[in-house]
Amino acid sequence: MVIFPVKDFFLDVSEEEPYILAQNFVGKLAQIYLKNPDKDKVVVIELPPEKLAFCEALVVYLSKSPWIRIEKLSDLTHYASTNQIELKTNIPEEEKKYYDYLNRYHRLAKSFLETLLPDNPQRTKVKNLLYLAEGIFSEDLEKQKEDINPFLREIDNTVKENWDKLKISSGVINLTSQSGKIPLSIQNRSNTPFKVKIRLVSNSKKLTVKEEEREVIINPKDNTFLIPVSAKEPGEYEVNVRLLTPESESTIREGRIIIKSTYFIRMLSLWLWLILIIVVLLIIREKRRKRGLG
Repeated sequence: MVIFPVKDFFLDVSEEEPYILAQNFVGKLAQIYLKNPDKDKVVVIELPPEKLAFCEALVVYLSKSPWIRIEKLSDLTHYASTNQIELKTNIPEEEKKYYDYLNRYHRLAKSFLETLLPDNPQRTKVKNLLYLAEGIFSEDLEKQKEDINPFLREIDNTVKENWDKLKISSGVINLTSQSGKIPLSIQNRSNTPFKVKIRLVSNSKKLTVKEEEREVIINPKDNTFLIPVSAKEPGEYEVNVRLLTPESESTIREGRIIIKSTYFIRMLSLWLWLILIIVVLLIIREKRRKRGLG
């Protein structure tokens, strides 16, 4: 008997196409069956209740597969008492490494899809590459890994090619008042917009970034976002800027900006000038008074 919980065995990418995902899952069950078709196998599936559409689609496909018989979990007691079974509660190490390897590309694809708007053609391209990769089966996992690698490399190249077109402008920004809004510039050298999360972290408690996170659309060409900040003292402060995927928060790009607070220095200069003017006026007044007495 082999136990594979869905959350470990099926590497989900999206809830948008439950029937395609269910068909893909049945294909994975077929891989277990084909490894030794003459031996009975029992697979216990833990269905996630929050993914109702997927669960319903999976039941439809399982009921239509002639080599699969659906039973209740309680029926396993009778099966175990009348059959010699081999209990495996974990995926074999070789298969675990394979699924871990595949899962890296699922996470990468999922993160990339989070940044694309619904009408972006790259969505279909990346999904199809995943489906093609998962449709390949070989009794030798190393051979299977070798066969799927061209599709996975294409996913990697597509993500890198798109995300590399986003750039955070660095530089020194002067803050001339105690608080204000500083410009954050991000360039998008592609022809399509991306949805990202901006996260800003100050390197000092003396500089406060009032809106540390925000989700934005990075349109083609130049984009400028105004970030509210306040400084307690004069000086130079570094703010780390990260572009993240909206949900999984995978890092897309990192950068930094320097904020130079000159407000207090300017205020001190104004006060010094004011004091100097008052002193000069007092001196002139005193000289005039003495002349009058003379």
